[in-house]
Parts: sequence; structure tokens; C-alpha cells
Amino acid sequence: MSTPGQGSILGSPIIYGNVDYGPTIGRVYRPINQRRIVTVAGNDIIQPFDQLVIYKKTVPASFTVQLPDCVLWMTQMYGGFDLVCKDGANNAGTFPILFAPFGASQTIDGVNAGGLPGGVYTLAGNSASIIFSPLTDGSGWVTL
Repeated sequence: MSTPGQGSILGSPIIYGNVDYGPTIGRVYRPINQRRIVTVAGNDIIQPFDQLVIYKKTVPASFTVQLPDCVLWMTQMYGGFDLVCKDGANNAGTFPILFAPFGASQTIDGVNAGGLPGGVYTLAGNSASIIFSPLTDGSGWVTL
């Protein structure tokens, strides 16, 4: 189910597969193990097809990660999967990673961003990781 070779005898490290999104969207051939490594300084926004995002920032500092609109995430072919975010720089204990839900009404574990500085969920352990699972009603995310 992997993509054909792209200049390599082994092919791409990204695995593709047919995912059935039900009667609305149908079967979609999409990446199913998409990984992104972030090394540049500053805030980040989760991108379509992200599944695992590893933060290996070269300049140590706290930053905020904006989660996607959960409604779109659950209805578009690039979403529907859990998001895994990891501190790959091994310094979140000193420089926490903050996560913010999309908009004022969406939540992380039932808490919205209303008035909270930076984010709702904080990843504050060295080499820690978190899984965000989208709620099927589109109201936000739960952490696992």
C-alpha cells in the first residue's frame, strides 16, 4: 500500500492506504503515517494530513501550537485521525509547548481558550508526547 518509488529503490517513507470515510466522502487514497519535524523557531499550526509532529526546535523557547478546526478535521479527507505531538528537543520541561484549540468555542478536554494566555494544554515534560483525539461532534479534542 506504499507509494511508488520517488528517486529511491525503496520508495517513499510515507505509507499510503485506502481509507473509507463513509457515504459522504467515500474511499480516499491518503497518507496514513504522515510525520513532520519542526525545527524553526516560533509558533506552529497543525497542517492537513499531519499525524505525528515532532518539535525539535533549534532555538529553545516556549511556543504555541494551534490545533486545526475540529469540524473540518472530522469532515475532510486529510483529517479524522488522532494527532500525536512530541517534544523531540528534550527541553519541554524548561520551555513548555502550549496547545490551543481552534476558535473560541472549541475545546481541549472540555476547556476553551477563552482568556487563557497562550494555550489550554501544556506539554511540560522533557521528551514528552501527547495524543489529541478529535471529538466526532466537532466540539474539540480530548487528550489520551
